[in-house]
Order: sequence, then C-alpha cells, then structure tokens
Amino acid sequence: MLWNKVLLIFDSSENSLRAVEYVAKMYGKTEGLQVTIFGIYEKVPRHDFKGTSPVVDKLHSKLATMEIEIARGQARIKEAQTLLAKAGIDSKAISIKYMERKTSAAKDAAAEARDGGYGTIIVGRGDSKGYILAGGNIAKDLVSQLKDRAVCVV
Repeated sequence: MLWNKVLLIFDSSENSLRAVEYVAKMYGKTEGLQVTIFGIYEKVPRHDFKGTSPVVDKLHSKLATMEIEIARGQARIKEAQTLLAKAGIDSKAISIKYMERKTSAAKDAAAEARDGGYGTIIVGRGDSKGYILAGGNIAKDLVSQLKDRAVCVV
C-alpha cells in the first residue's frame, strides 16, 4: 500500500464535496499520485410487474427514481473528476469506481481500500446525507475498520 494511492469516498453530499476540494488543494501538483473516486449506489430491484394498480404504479415510480439517482450520482462523480483534473492532478491518474452496494457502504469502501492497496482514504465527516452511501456514519466506520491505513476525515 502506498500513501500516494488515494481512495476518495464520494456520495455527492456537501461533506464529500469538501473532501474533493481537500484532495484538489493538498495533492493538486503531486507527482505520482493516483486517485480513485469511489461511490456506491443502492441496488435497483428488477421485477416484471403485470398489470397496473396504485401499488404497482408507485413501485414503478420508485424504481424509476432510483435509476435516475444512479445516473445523477455518476454525473456528479465525473464532475468531481473534472475538478481534480483542473486542480492539476493528471487526468490519467484519476479513476472512478461506482458500484452497487454489496454489504454496507462502509464495509464495501473498506474492502476496496484493502483490495486496491490504497494507503490514504479520504472521506467527508459526519452522517452521510447523500443518496449513494446513505445509511450511517461512513467516516466513523472506516476509521474503525482500517487500522493500517491513513484515513483523513474532512
């Protein structure tokens, strides 16, 4: 694991945007830096609903909303990527990993940090209000799960 291999946890919340700004300011001109912007989205259940009813119509609407939110999350991550590139981080050194949640957001992010050999993990502080990593205090959970890496809570 290398200090200059950075995993930036991003959920489109105000705190995760501050984390992007932090990475841009702190690492903007650093040579040899690799940044992965990491986001997680909720699984969209796939069902073949027959007929219509108020319940079925409501489910269709909810599923459509979930798919729209996934697309918005993807667009916001690309905006974060652009911001980092404008700050001077080589665009070839910025990658995106946007994946479906498998267990919990914190466990999935911790697994990515371990499996990817990231030495530095940067995350926004506090309870996540974003829709991608929603459901808990990701920063606190990551600090407790990643004892052998630097975790920067912005």
